[in-house]
Amino acid sequence: MKRSLSFFVFSLAFLFCLSVSAQQKKETKYYSISIPSSWTYIPMDMPGMMMESLGFSNANSSNLGMLLVTEVDLDPDNMIESQLAVKTNPLFQNVERLGSIYTTQFLGKRARACNFKSNFMGQQYKGTIYCFKEGGCTVCAIGTYTNASTSKLPSIWKTLKWKPIKKKEDPRSLEEQVMDFARNYTQQLQNMGGLSMNGATMYEMNFDKSRKCLIYVIGVDALSIEMLDESTIDLLSSEYKKMGPTLVKTMGQESPFIQRCIDAGFNFEFKILDKNKKQICKVFLTPKDYR
Repeated sequence: MKRSLSFFVFSLAFLFCLSVSAQQKKETKYYSISIPSSWTYIPMDMPGMMMESLGFSNANSSNLGMLLVTEVDLDPDNMIESQLAVKTNPLFQNVERLGSIYTTQFLGKRARACNFKSNFMGQQYKGTIYCFKEGGCTVCAIGTYTNASTSKLPSIWKTLKWKPIKKKEDPRSLEEQVMDFARNYTQQLQNMGGLSMNGATMYEMNFDKSRKCLIYVIGVDALSIEMLDESTIDLLSSEYKKMGPTLVKTMGQESPFIQRCIDAGFNFEFKILDKNKKQICKVFLTPKDYR
């Protein structure tokens, strides 16, 4: 839930990577990469979220590749952990980790990685998630292939050429940047039907400029408000209030963008819904609450 910048992009790319005809060479502002002409790909550029992704696969989907670049400095281990937990990504709905996260090399760069296997579209897949830093950006690369095939991805990864990455200072106020980010993020969440992880689903992220408040709309999958009496709702609200400061601090640790909001004294509000999207309670946190 908290690892909001990295989690939702992967599910979209893997869902649609069969639909667009591939070109032999793909250029982005961050890199160029050569993909076999018989493969298909889907690019996704989200400027308001400082993200760009590229998914690609061969004709029978026995090989799937994914590259995500974000200009936000994210912790590689958290990025990997969140991907394995995001159940809206069909590739990871039946995932099994093969060991712990470890340090390795990806094209000569120090990277953190984790091996996995999963059941996707009725086939057994195995693969690896890599996460590393490049030019001040965080990069995540996923390569997976069916047990009955051999991986063609190493030869594609070798064609990856990084471009000089020039980050530009955003001249807009932080409030304007947050409004743009929240609007883009909510649109992606709606396209996905929400982002599910650990028994909860995030549906929206909004920003109330008048209250200087970031608003997260979160559903708890196992709860129905009809099952709760007033005292239980009060208890839940109290417990969520206690959890709130830790949640905000963790969000700041994992996202420099959110940390800027914390440093600027923004308020945070969490709207808790039941499984039918009926509101159970709201938790409002001021800087005094979370600092």
